[in-house]
Amino acid sequence: MTQKTLDLPYEIQLQTTDAIYYRHEKRKIGVMSQLAFEKAKRSFNAIHDKDDSFNITHEGISFKAELEKGRGKNKRKYKIKGCVKSSIGDYKERYHQVNINGVGDSGFELRPAQKGAIYALLSHWSVSDEISTIVLPTGTGKTETMLVTTLADKAQRTLVIVPTVELKLQIAEKFENWGILRKLGVIPKDFPNPTTIILNKTISDEGSISFLESADVIVSTPALIARAPKEVKEKLKNIITHVFFDEAHHVTASEWEEIKILLNKSKVVQFTATPYRNDRKPIEGKMVYNYPLSKALEDECFSKISLVTVDERHPKKKDKAIADAAMARLKQDREKGWKDHCMMVRAEKKLPAEKLYHSYKKWFPDEKIVLIHSNTKGRKQIIEQIKKREFDIIVCVGMLKEGFDFPEFKIAAVHGIHKSLSVLLQFIGRFTRPKEGLGDASFVVNYAEEKMSVELENLFQEGSGWEKVISEIADAKKAEAESLLAFLQGCKPFSGFDSPDIELNPRLVYPALSCMSYRCKKVDWALFKNAFNLKKYALSQPYINQEENIFYFTTQKREKVKWARTDALKDQTWNLVVLHHDTKTEMLYVGYSEKRMDVDYLVEKITKAEPNLLKGDCVFRSFDSIKRLSIVHAGIFKPANQLHRYSRLSGADVTTELSRWQEGKRSKKSDFVGIGFRDGEPVSVGASVKGKLWSPARIGDLKEWKSWCLNMGRLITDENIDSNQLLVDSAKKIQLETFPEGIIILATDWAEELYSRIHKLTIQKTHSHSFLLSECTLTTQKCEAQKADFKLILYNEEITFSIILGGENGFTVHGLDNSTYSIEGLKMEPMPLKKFFEENPPTMFLLNGCTISGCIHTDYGDSLYDKIPEDRIEVLKWENVNYRIESLYKSGVKRENSIQEYMMNTLVNRGAKVVFNDDNSGEKADVIAVFSNEDVIRFELIHCKYSKEKSGARISDLYEVCGQAIVSLRYKWKPEELLKHMERRDGMGVLREKRFFHGSLQEIEKIRKALKYTDVVFEFAIAQPGVERKNLSNDMIDFLGSVYSTIAEMTETKLKCYFNT
Repeated sequence: MTQKTLDLPYEIQLQTTDAIYYRHEKRKIGVMSQLAFEKAKRSFNAIHDKDDSFNITHEGISFKAELEKGRGKNKRKYKIKGCVKSSIGDYKERYHQVNINGVGDSGFELRPAQKGAIYALLSHWSVSDEISTIVLPTGTGKTETMLVTTLADKAQRTLVIVPTVELKLQIAEKFENWGILRKLGVIPKDFPNPTTIILNKTISDEGSISFLESADVIVSTPALIARAPKEVKEKLKNIITHVFFDEAHHVTASEWEEIKILLNKSKVVQFTATPYRNDRKPIEGKMVYNYPLSKALEDECFSKISLVTVDERHPKKKDKAIADAAMARLKQDREKGWKDHCMMVRAEKKLPAEKLYHSYKKWFPDEKIVLIHSNTKGRKQIIEQIKKREFDIIVCVGMLKEGFDFPEFKIAAVHGIHKSLSVLLQFIGRFTRPKEGLGDASFVVNYAEEKMSVELENLFQEGSGWEKVISEIADAKKAEAESLLAFLQGCKPFSGFDSPDIELNPRLVYPALSCMSYRCKKVDWALFKNAFNLKKYALSQPYINQEENIFYFTTQKREKVKWARTDALKDQTWNLVVLHHDTKTEMLYVGYSEKRMDVDYLVEKITKAEPNLLKGDCVFRSFDSIKRLSIVHAGIFKPANQLHRYSRLSGADVTTELSRWQEGKRSKKSDFVGIGFRDGEPVSVGASVKGKLWSPARIGDLKEWKSWCLNMGRLITDENIDSNQLLVDSAKKIQLETFPEGIIILATDWAEELYSRIHKLTIQKTHSHSFLLSECTLTTQKCEAQKADFKLILYNEEITFSIILGGENGFTVHGLDNSTYSIEGLKMEPMPLKKFFEENPPTMFLLNGCTISGCIHTDYGDSLYDKIPEDRIEVLKWENVNYRIESLYKSGVKRENSIQEYMMNTLVNRGAKVVFNDDNSGEKADVIAVFSNEDVIRFELIHCKYSKEKSGARISDLYEVCGQAIVSLRYKWKPEELLKHMERRDGMGVLREKRFFHGSLQEIEKIRKALKYTDVVFEFAIAQPGVERKNLSNDMIDFLGSVYSTIAEMTETKLKCYFNT
């Protein structure tokens, strides 16, 4: 008899580390999947059902799976074959279980930012289908916000657009398992996962649409949608209900426009950390939610950041300076016990990244360093190695920017930035999420780069709270930046103003240095709103700094356009209003940018009194104490001339009209603009009889504006100042038609109007390096008749050009029509070199202290000093000095008995901390000496000159050396720039590393730090052993007196002369 087999249920143990899917299918255009359980080590109890089918229950979820036995050494083990079958249904049947305000088992829930964004979107969609924008700082959880929005709005099918392949994979992974929504209590643990499709190729045929229809969520980069055929797009637009753009600032204008038009019937949301795209254009769409960075910091979304700045302009030293600062910070972190900290080295492009990689390997051979960018082979493997902490330093371009969470990145060395610094810092913020065993992050930048300093200012300008995030500003510019941060932190929203019309809250503004000045005893800031017609104006949230007593706000003026008869179209203009009340002097200063603003009415409202404006002749007292005053523009009012009552003059016409005014020929002063030197600094002042004061083309932060106003107020209220005499004493201007015969040019320098900005300007050759304009030299080669020939000397090139008198503008520039050089930093766009010199012709200093610039000869009149004081001439012995040998080195070879060596030894013996040989092209002096003690730092710039014969009384021996002294004066106003110049010079040219006769770079660094808290004085000197003091001729004495006066007037320093007996 045959016995039948008894088929009883049995149970087996199953272990797996693979992901388990309900659906998983690969197609040509992408991969579709519905996840049952994510990849992890799991153990199951599988109960046999029939054949190879088993019933499995895990974590409250039941499903059926086919199992198969392993082979070889795994023959006793089972594994899941293919996909499993779900018994829990579709998540769309369980929307009622979604709880935005839920709390997980561990007490975690959605952050306030996430809840606010979700409710803002739901509210928006209840009244509008307009494209919306959500601004959430990095680290606040944009992805979870998308996930919950998909569920809360019951999206039928969601398309998620991301900028990069890496981010596409990461965000798809989040959608596949609903991220951490179960841990946050938003959905129950057995809540079904969605079906997702990751698009890998462009949708090329209509047959792919049915594949996409099987998904709940589609994740793609924009190009795969934008490049689809037209007929495919027509089908696609009917199946998408919601579109989410992640990191929307990456979307280019063309791709955005394409997808926007295609999916205009869908609910479109842009998620971003900044409301501006990388092409600098605003992201379109209504901003329905903007979560401030300061709130994100309170929510502990990320920790604070230390901003570490270096200050290096030399092209060959920039990268090393950044690298050294970053490595120093990394070593400090390790010493504190934070062994897992890593450094990210960011370059702007692939080629610089590769160079940096090799440089870092050379500089730091003991560190484990890797390079990764978009074309790196084995990127996935490298990223996994990074996550496993197999590298200390990671050099990258931009591919690690979004979509990569790695809290161990704590040091960012930024070697190149071409996008918003705010976005980059938020990228760092992503890596600074608090994690046990890790410290705060550090961000290393080169503040010396103009682009970087502007970006840092823009960062503070955004008013989004970065001043609270950046906990420390180290090294260069520390005092300046800390002062700025302290001021920002003192600026608070004015509590007496509710519900602003516009959400514009600038924490840092840069008003023009201008104001109207009023006498008043008290003000009530809360009444400012009463001065504005709110049908025409919208007002922002005002800010007040109580300690500084500064009140400021912005206005948006809305006026009907003139070219249409409708109220629907209005021009909108933004303006700034800044006020300061000085309670000590009972003066109110008002700065404003709207030209037609009724300032008197505003003052009347906030003071509750009749405005008492300081106007009339008193405003011209603001020109007091300006040495070498030159009136560059003059407004003259002629009451008797009904046809031409007002004239605005410049150049030589100013002198002519001022002469008429002085003679009483029925002319009255209206407004003047003058330049010159006050307290040893360049200054420009404008004043109008109507009461307005300004400093042309100058802006400042609020602290600078307040200081400037107080200084102007002190001058215009001083009854002892004769405003008429000041203008009488101003320089006389003559327009030349030919240069004076036999003219002797003492020195040639940049236009005086550029002095305050010269260190920020660069000269750029097309497709080549740029140079600081202050490091270049101008000389006059020849000047006779109507033509002056000039030479512009760069590091390794000379550019010649000419100025010819005559023509409509008084002169023309020749020889630069085909120049490939341009000037950057003066205007928004680079300025061709010819145009630059047309607007800023070189200044030629003459023997008597007067100047010629272009076609204008400026006569400053008699000098204040008849002759140089006796104590400013010092006799040296000049032992063993060969008067014909000026330089210590010639072609890199040292020479004995030179004038320079004698002077340098003398300075060392007198206690100089640093004695620097700055000889050769591009020099600021032959010798630079720095003396330093606890109270003062003294710079002495000595200009040496050899003599062709033995000592005597030749005035020609003084011309060139005195001219060099005048050209070097501008460093008195920027001592930190002189130190940078010395550092650059020591690392280049034939005298590389030979320039420190005494002292070192370390001493320079000490002096730089001391500049922040120590008084600084300058002394300019000439050394000429060929001139005998006892034999000085009258012409030589007069000439030295003229140079002495020029230097004293421009810098308030005294010329020193080292002569022979």
